[in-house]
Amino acid sequence: MSKTSKKRRVAKKKTQMRAAHKEKANKPLFYDGFMKVPLDSGLEPHEVKRRTEYDGDWINPAIREEILGSPRKFKVTAHITDSKGEKAVATIDYQGYGSRNTIADASIVAFDAAREKKGDIVMRRSYIVVRARKDGSKAPKEVDIEALQASKRKAIMGLANPMMWGGR
Repeated sequence: MSKTSKKRRVAKKKTQMRAAHKEKANKPLFYDGFMKVPLDSGLEPHEVKRRTEYDGDWINPAIREEILGSPRKFKVTAHITDSKGEKAVATIDYQGYGSRNTIADASIVAFDAAREKKGDIVMRRSYIVVRARKDGSKAPKEVDIEALQASKRKAIMGLANPMMWGGR
């Protein structure tokens, strides 16, 4: 085996590995499974909670708390069924905390997008599916403006901040 052919094989292998890593880096990693929430308007809040289905990582309450407790991207898909039994599906990507308000806002947007495709909707057979992205580092961090303003008003090394002069 010559040295040049070995060098070519090594170079080719490195190129393939870089391409594989680049492809993997571009794919968003999602938690396994989903949360499926019924849209039946006749259900009470406790019934909706009871009928919500969890799959994969969402089954474990500790992981579910981790998913919903930190900023990340969510993929919300609305599955709407009309009286003829035909389905319409709309998916949106939504970034934010997994609080009830955030997921509800995303659900409304996805529901409206799917509803445009159908006339009379049967809410009993309609639902949303929520999936969560694992990497929350790309989500924007919230800035506490009051804490930031309070830190600017502090005296530096015992000296008064000149911006505070003038009756502030």
